[in-house]
Amino acid sequence: MSERNDMPGNGPTAARKRRGLGLLLTLSLGVNLLVAGAIGTMVWMHDGHGRGGKSHGSFGGPLTRALAPEDKRALGDALRAARQANGPSREERGASYDAILAALRAQPFDAEALSAAMSQHRQMFETDIATGQALLVGHLAKMSDAERAAFADRVEEHRKMRKRGKDKPAEGAQ
Repeated sequence: MSERNDMPGNGPTAARKRRGLGLLLTLSLGVNLLVAGAIGTMVWMHDGHGRGGKSHGSFGGPLTRALAPEDKRALGDALRAARQANGPSREERGASYDAILAALRAQPFDAEALSAAMSQHRQMFETDIATGQALLVGHLAKMSDAERAAFADRVEEHRKMRKRGKDKPAEGAQ
C-alpha cells in the first residue's frame, strides 16, 4: 500500500518549505552572480583585455573613461603588475570559479559552501578594485589643480553622456 502525500501530516512542513525557499534564493543569487561575472568578462575581453590588445575602452566607468589614453594604459599596466606581484594567479582565479561550480553541483546542495566560495571569489575583485582606486588616487594627486579640474569636467561630461545614452561626448568635450 502506498502512502499518500495529500493526507494531513504527510506534506512538507513549514520549516522545510522555508529552508527550500532559502536554498532556492541562494542558488538564484549564485547563478545571477555567475552571469554578471561572465558578462563582465565578455566586456573585458571585448575591450581587448586578456588577448594582448591595448584597448582600454569604457571599462571602469566615468573616472576611467575621463583619463587620457596614455594614462589609462599606464594605470592598466600598473594594475596588472600589482595583480601579478600581490594578487591571486590566473590558476587561483580559475580555482575560485571551479569551487563555485562544484558547490552548485553538489548533492546534497550546501548553501554555506556556495556562499563561502562566492565570498572568496568576490574578495579577489574587491582587492583589484582597491588597488585600482589607490593607483588612480595616486595618479590624480600628481596632477595640478587645473589638470584635476579638467579631469573633473571630463568625468562630469562622461556621466552626462551615459545619462543621454550616447557613445560620444557632446561637442567641445574631450
